[in-house]
Amino acid sequence: FQKPIITLLDSKERFVFLPLLYELCIDDASLEEVAPTYKSLLKGTDIEFIQTSLVGVDVAQNEIYVNNGEESQVAYDGLLLATGVKAGTSGTPGADEHTVSFGSVEDCYALRKQLTLLDEAPTDSRVVVCGGGYTGVELALNLASRSKSTQPNKSSSSSRYSITLCHRGSTILPNASDFNRNSALKRLTEAGVTVMTDTSVTSVTAGDGQKA
Repeated sequence: FQKPIITLLDSKERFVFLPLLYELCIDDASLEEVAPTYKSLLKGTDIEFIQTSLVGVDVAQNEIYVNNGEESQVAYDGLLLATGVKAGTSGTPGADEHTVSFGSVEDCYALRKQLTLLDEAPTDSRVVVCGGGYTGVELALNLASRSKSTQPNKSSSSSRYSITLCHRGSTILPNASDFNRNSALKRLTEAGVTVMTDTSVTSVTAGDGQKA
């Protein structure tokens, strides 16, 4: 039996562990904890990592075409495509200009800047989180906690800004168990987060010059 040669290709240098991304945003976790490099993750294994972008597949020749400055071919015997999911905003007018995505290290640092602005914003500001999956729910809960902690009147139970979580589907966390979903809804309610289901974002406009 000949041990297979495994090669991992990705356009990014780092793997992002999404459940800890907010902790990186507020400096509660380090970059290496949340987004270790693929090379460090694969150290001690026989897996080769190549940072490059896939541009095409030739199934007849068992080759893929990649490009990291110049195009080249990589032969394969077995091919597994695991492209993941990326939020699509191109079909929503204003989304690219006026929203902050949350799924990468770059997004994390962009959100950190927005949080700094929110901490200094008027106390009637509003924040909308779009998407009721695991990342959206966790982000909404963390923002609700931050909103209370940055309230100028520390003795008040009110929040500095309101949080709304909107989700296109009929329920948040559609892939979760009923128990986990109900627990999340209870926590959101207790945190003062407004949950809107069966709600699609049709357009986004700037609010007082700030990103939504």
